[in-house]
Amino acid sequence: MDDRGNVVGAGADVIVIGAGVVGGAIAYYLSKMGKSVIILEQDEVASGASGGNNGQISIIDREPGIELEWANESMKMYRGYEDAGEFETDLDITGGLALFYNQEEIEIGREVVKKYSDLGYKCSILVGDEIKKQEPNINTDVVMGAAYCGEEGRLNPFSITIGLVDMAVSRGARLYQNTKVIDFVLEGNLIKEVVTDKGSFLGDTVVVATGAWTRELMSKLGLDYRIFYGRGTLMVTNPIEPCIKGPIVPGCFAIGTLYEGDWNLLGLTQHKNGTITIGQDTRAVTNYNKGVSYDGTIGLAKAFAKHFPNLKDLDVVRVWSAVTPHVEDSLPIYGYSGKYPNIFMAAGLKGALTIAPAAGLMAARIIMGETDDNLVADYSPTRFE
Repeated sequence: MDDRGNVVGAGADVIVIGAGVVGGAIAYYLSKMGKSVIILEQDEVASGASGGNNGQISIIDREPGIELEWANESMKMYRGYEDAGEFETDLDITGGLALFYNQEEIEIGREVVKKYSDLGYKCSILVGDEIKKQEPNINTDVVMGAAYCGEEGRLNPFSITIGLVDMAVSRGARLYQNTKVIDFVLEGNLIKEVVTDKGSFLGDTVVVATGAWTRELMSKLGLDYRIFYGRGTLMVTNPIEPCIKGPIVPGCFAIGTLYEGDWNLLGLTQHKNGTITIGQDTRAVTNYNKGVSYDGTIGLAKAFAKHFPNLKDLDVVRVWSAVTPHVEDSLPIYGYSGKYPNIFMAAGLKGALTIAPAAGLMAARIIMGETDDNLVADYSPTRFE
C-alpha cells in the first residue's frame, strides 16, 4: 500500500470482479484448484442481487439444457458444502408454486408442466383445493391455479454467498471490499491492469461477475453487453411457526409473460428460522438506485395480505432493496470475450443462487484449461461484441 492506504501493484493469477454468489463460486473453485485469486467488490459481499432475493430454488423457469444440469448438480454441491462442514446452506427441497391468475395462464402453464414432467420432474398443475393442499393459507379466491414443481425449495442466499467467499479466502484468495473498478489498462488486446479507486491490480485472467453493473463496467472497453436492471424490494418478518411450505413465485416467470414498465408481483419464502421474506416488486430505476421504494413496500404488503389474509398481521422487521439484472435475450453472458481474450464473463445468470456452484465450477475448469466452453456456446459474450 502507499502512504494513503491505496493498494498498488497487487497481483494474482485471476482477478474476480464481483463478490456475489457467482463471483464467490468461481473464486472458491479457482482457489481450490491452486490459482491465486483477488476478489474485488465495489460494496460488500452479497450486497447486490445475491443478497436481494427470496432464496428460492427455481427450476421450471429454465429451458432444458445446461442450466437445468447446473441446477441439478448445484443441489448436490450444496449438500456437499454442509457435509464437509464448510458452511450452512439451509437447503430444503419443499416443492414450490408459480401462481396463475386467469385461465389463459393456466393453459400455458399446462404446456410448461408437461415439458418438465416429460423430463422426469415432479410437476403438475394445481387448481382450487389442490393449491390448498400445498399451501393451506393461500387465498384461492385470488389465485386461480399454480404450477407445482417438487424439486424446488429454499436456500439461504447470505450464508451461501458469504460462505463461498470465506472459503475462497481460507484457501488464499484476497478480498478487497469497497473497492470500485474504474478503468482497465490494456496491452494489445489483453487486460494488463484492473484500475480501482484503491489502486491497480495485475492478473493473467479477469473474471467479470458484476450482475447489473456489467454494462456500465464493460462500456469502459467499448463493449455494449445488453444487461438491464430494475430494483427489487424485499421485506422480512419476525420468525413464526411454519405456515408456508415452499417458495412461491409469480407464474409469469414460469410461462415467460413479460410486463412493460413498473410491475408489482409477489414472491415469498418462509425460511428454516421461521422468518418470511416477501419480495419481487421490481421497478425500473436509473443510476443503480437501491433506495427502498415506499410505493413498492406498500404494494408488497397489500399483495401479501391479499394472498394470505390469515397472515396479514405479521410484523415486518426489515425492508431493503437490490438492483437486479436481466439480459436482453434472457440468456447468460458466460465465457471468454472475443475482443479481449483474457476476460471471462459470468453475468446475467437468471436465478443465480440455484445454479451458482455448478456454473462456478465449470467457469473454473474452463479457465484452468480442463474443459472448453462448447457446452455454453449459446451464452458466449461474442453475441454482443
